[in-house]
Amino acid sequence: MSNKKSKSGRSRSGAAQPSQSRQERQQRYREAAARDRTRTTGEPTQEATTVADRQFLDVGVVRVQSYLTRSGSDLRGFRGASVRLSEATSEQFWTERLPDGAHWNKEAGDVDGVVSLELRPDAEPDAVAAEVASVLRAELPAAGITAVHGTGASYIEAYREMVDRRDRGELIVDSPAPIRHVVLAKPCDRCMSWPAVGLIAATSDNPTVDNTREGCIDCRRRYIDGTKGDADSWRPRAEGVLRKDLAAHNEAPCPGFPDDFEELGNGDHIALVYADGNRIGDFVTQAQRKGVPKSDIAVGITHGTRKALAAAASEVLTAAGTNSKGKVPVLPHLIGGDDVHISVPAAQAWRFVAALLGGFPDSVKRQFDKPLPAPTISAGVIFFHHTTPFVDVVDAAARELRRAKTSGLGQTSSVSFLDLVADGFDPPAERICPRSEDLTRWQPGLTELVVGTATSHRALLLDLLRRNKFEEAEDRMRAADTRALFQQLEDQGLSVRNQLDIARWWPTT
Repeated sequence: MSNKKSKSGRSRSGAAQPSQSRQERQQRYREAAARDRTRTTGEPTQEATTVADRQFLDVGVVRVQSYLTRSGSDLRGFRGASVRLSEATSEQFWTERLPDGAHWNKEAGDVDGVVSLELRPDAEPDAVAAEVASVLRAELPAAGITAVHGTGASYIEAYREMVDRRDRGELIVDSPAPIRHVVLAKPCDRCMSWPAVGLIAATSDNPTVDNTREGCIDCRRRYIDGTKGDADSWRPRAEGVLRKDLAAHNEAPCPGFPDDFEELGNGDHIALVYADGNRIGDFVTQAQRKGVPKSDIAVGITHGTRKALAAAASEVLTAAGTNSKGKVPVLPHLIGGDDVHISVPAAQAWRFVAALLGGFPDSVKRQFDKPLPAPTISAGVIFFHHTTPFVDVVDAAARELRRAKTSGLGQTSSVSFLDLVADGFDPPAERICPRSEDLTRWQPGLTELVVGTATSHRALLLDLLRRNKFEEAEDRMRAADTRALFQQLEDQGLSVRNQLDIARWWPTT
């Protein structure tokens, strides 16, 4: 009879098997590291056949956007979840909570949602990961949590192993967000998926919290944290980061950001911009080959992204000024590494995107003193009314970002956009993904088009083109004497339909 061991650690005959010793577990990790390096380089290196000098562990939240938007449609729950995510994965939070044998990994840069640690050579990754994941689960009840381990001379080197292991599903911890299929008690008034445990009640220092609805354990926490007033400690980390960077960029204090989408859009439309660097792994490899210290690479990318973001936000501030409450008309949601989630008034979106896509490559490149190729960035932009459920907006932005990356093959800075009011949730078949250089080249013509044509005329033409009435659209352009304005951009490769789609929110000043 076979005595094969089951997943429970017992043989099929029921006899307990001897547990692995610490030495055996460490040998298993060393052998896994050797296999990973062999896969990466094609042949075993000296490091791959000996004990790796450093080991790293990343424990983090997965499917972050799904977690942030699970409470429904408004900004308050999103903001509160972002606050909790930032706090629970910050170095400050873990100062007194780090497991034995682990210390904070400063080489990883500053990224929300990830607890990145370096372990002592004798530390057991399984035990450390389990302890960290347990703390995160208590702080973020509805989040999905994973942990992956890697070894190498630096974090950058170990990170490659981690990515490879994630792709193969070799996770130390894989704890999906708990799912409640049937809620027998009263469901949460926000997420509608978990049972309510009490009122989302106001407190003496927090009178603005909704006290008419009941929430689950996760939604109650995020709504309280999302409405603590104007104190910086109770705003998402991204707001604090951009406030600091804008002040440094403009050499003047930053007055802060709007409290909600209605204030941001002044009761009108706004745009969510989701941007992400292209092929950053290739950039890291080239930086290493040029001799950039491995510990400086992630930090340089983060700083370059932040500087480009501050410059783009400054463009909006210069053009639009502060709002009626004296605040900067942008609202950052997430800033981490080369990832950016930020909302701006719809009328300023193209200005912001052109500045971000155009400024990112040189901004990152300037962080290094070696001759490196400039990295690129892609963006998904969603134009929407401030009353649109934000969960739908976030999902749409992720789809448009993927479309932009596919269009540019990960090599050019490009943008894909969708107007939920004009387009619905599916872009027209002829919709293009403009590159950064396209926006620069088309800027004079688009501005002249917007200034030189009435909004009603452009709306009429767009309606005709949607219904495939091309000849009638031509007649209307000739009758209004606007054909020449459209022709100059057609000569530059931009169709009339795409001109009209972009012009809808193109800034005139």
